[in-house]
Amino acid sequence: MPTPPAYLDACVHYGLVEALRSQGFNIISAVDEGNTHFDDESQLRYAAEREVILVTHNEKDFRPLDELFRRYGESHGGILVLPATPPLERLAVRAAMMLIWIGTQSDYRSRLFKCGRYRSCWSGATEYPGTTKRR
Repeated sequence: MPTPPAYLDACVHYGLVEALRSQGFNIISAVDEGNTHFDDESQLRYAAEREVILVTHNEKDFRPLDELFRRYGESHGGILVLPATPPLERLAVRAAMMLIWIGTQSDYRSRLFKCGRYRSCWSGATEYPGTTKRR
C-alpha cells in the first residue's frame, strides 16, 4: 500500500522535507507553500483540502483541533505528531517508519497518530526499507 502524501507544519525542521523526499515520499511543506504565517487551524484545513496527512511536533494545539474537527463532523487527512528533540537523522527514520505504517491502515484520515505510541507495530515480522529487524 502506498504511503500517504504529507504536509509538514511550519514548526518541523526543513531538513526532514529533504530527507523524506530523497527516500521517495510525497512531501510538501508550509515553507514550500508559503504558509509559515498560517495559524494551526489554517494549517490543518490546508492539509485537509489537499487530502494529505499533516506532520507536526505540536501535539498541544493539534490534538484539540483533531477533537474539534471530529466533534463537528469535519474531516482531515490525518495528523502525525513527531517528537521535536531527536537528531534529524533519527527523526527522518521515525517519520518514514510512521508514514509507511500509517499507509497500511485501512483508514488513516481524521485520525491523530503519535510517534512512539505504535512502536509495537514496528517490531513484528514486517521489515521496512533501510532497516533491519532487532533480535
